[in-house]
Amino acid sequence: MFFPALVAASALLGLWPPRVLAQVSPAEIKNPGLKKLEQTYLPDLVALNQSISGMKFPFGLSLDRHVGLDPKDQVGADTRGLEFVIFHERELLKLSANYNAAFRSDTLTANQRANRVLGEVIRPVLGLLPHHFSTDAPFDGFGFEIAYHVLTRNRGYAYEGKEILVAVFDKSDGLRFAGLTDEAAEQEILNRSDIYLNGDPFGLALNSRAPLDIEALVRRPAQKHSDSRRSESAQPDSAPAGPIVAPGAGVSPNLEALTKKYQSELDSLSREGSKLHFVDYAPPSFILVGGEAALEATLRNPEGFDRDSTSIYRRAARAFDLFLARELRSILAKVPETPDFTVLACSVVNELTSAKSDKSSEAIEFVLPLKEARQFAAAEITSQDLINRSMVLVNGVRIALNLASAE
Repeated sequence: MFFPALVAASALLGLWPPRVLAQVSPAEIKNPGLKKLEQTYLPDLVALNQSISGMKFPFGLSLDRHVGLDPKDQVGADTRGLEFVIFHERELLKLSANYNAAFRSDTLTANQRANRVLGEVIRPVLGLLPHHFSTDAPFDGFGFEIAYHVLTRNRGYAYEGKEILVAVFDKSDGLRFAGLTDEAAEQEILNRSDIYLNGDPFGLALNSRAPLDIEALVRRPAQKHSDSRRSESAQPDSAPAGPIVAPGAGVSPNLEALTKKYQSELDSLSREGSKLHFVDYAPPSFILVGGEAALEATLRNPEGFDRDSTSIYRRAARAFDLFLARELRSILAKVPETPDFTVLACSVVNELTSAKSDKSSEAIEFVLPLKEARQFAAAEITSQDLINRSMVLVNGVRIALNLASAE
């Protein structure tokens, strides 16, 4: 799945990029407000990422750009789970994560499950924030998007589903929440924060089986930071990020409109998923890439690689030449020719084996302009021509790729 990230020096040497250092690169953010925030707070984001990665949670926590991934699919997934985004015209520092807890629905209500995630994940991370940010920081708040599992039994059979809890705190509330010892004060903050469960507004109630009546809650209006110099940063094309909340709550209106308009095409692509090697956890969808609408698809490469004997460049070249290039014609046949979106973002997941470590995987992202991709499929330009006009990233690290020399 494509999202720009920090180019670590070690990764440029072909080394496996440290998970805790994966971070959005200021150089690849077009929106001036978000770009400035990323530049200003990059050391703090890296340090915060390290601190979170070193924390002990009751269950495993994986910072991931996309939530709702199964544990087996989190290996090699996009790990840039900390980033500045725009949500409802507010600039937020967002944390997205997969929490590998499985709560039983017959013993814990939805409100109790949300309380567990609030106490086990969100509150500890909020406790780290005052070490890096103050109330004078030039952004508006903090957002959390946490996915976890729910086990349900029904008439003799059991199945496992997922829930996504989203909590958006104003900056001052987020910085002091973890230090509160008064439940009434904590509840007051929750009542004026934006809470969602699976995309629907949710009245999270502390120490209760049932949530609060969302209609009865009186929430204060979201406060946009008053610095007029940052007014440009509220444009919807500013952040190449995933939504702060699950679909249906806070998704960019442009992407939502695109999804509605081309739902039949998305469904058609999804139905061909097994033939086109799409992963089952991330169906084709629309995202923003550098301010442009892009169709995103994630594919699993059936060819495995020996990590010790191949370089990232060779794997990227073979992933394109021997896999994605062969699938492009079939994919493009189901993609309408329209000015509504101009980019095809294909993420290829490679399985890696090594005698020195356990099996792992990596994501190679090919961000292709649709016009040139169609020219390539029609044999009007070469594969290198297409790559030269595209962007290639390995685990979020952008690389220059010469197909011939890499082979």
